[in-house]
Amino acid sequence: MRRVSWCGWLLGWVLLQACAGTHAASAYESVGSGEQQVLALGPRFRLPRAAKPPAPGKPPVAPKAEPPPAPTPASPASSAAKPTATQQTPAPRKPAAVHPTARGLLDPKLARSLFDQGMAEARKRFPHLHGKPKQKHHVHPKYLGGTEDGPTVELDPAYHQLVTSAFRQEVRYGQGVLPELGELQDIMRRVYSRYPLPGIHFQP
Repeated sequence: MRRVSWCGWLLGWVLLQACAGTHAASAYESVGSGEQQVLALGPRFRLPRAAKPPAPGKPPVAPKAEPPPAPTPASPASSAAKPTATQQTPAPRKPAAVHPTARGLLDPKLARSLFDQGMAEARKRFPHLHGKPKQKHHVHPKYLGGTEDGPTVELDPAYHQLVTSAFRQEVRYGQGVLPELGELQDIMRRVYSRYPLPGIHFQP
């Protein structure tokens, strides 16, 4: 009697283990779809919700891109206030003053008469220069200390040569020593009293 009850208990235990193994194997093998995975992993596990597919016939709408901000234009006042490296204001240039002995040296009518006489003399002494383009004459000759930007007049080449020769008779060219101011004024007075300049001593 005891042997029969023990055998029955053993047979029941074997059947119970077989059923449990079959249930576990079926649960493991059924993991493939989302619902079966939920059953295998337990009642508290939830799959993440998938995004809804777009409606048929309507293409997906892409998000609108915001345009970049427009550059702020520079105001003309600010650009004009700052000069560039190439825009440089030239320094004011002082006008060269005419030598004091040049103006008011002669009466204009007398100066005009002396100029006509000097032109006749120049044509005789330098006939090869008469009629050529006018030349620039410095009222204060540069070799006597005059500056390049000093006052000048346009003269007939023959008359220019006559005036230049008169100055070099007073002071030879290339001495390297400038006369004193008083002596220079006397030299200019003697030369221009003989050969006055148009536009300086009279109006042509």
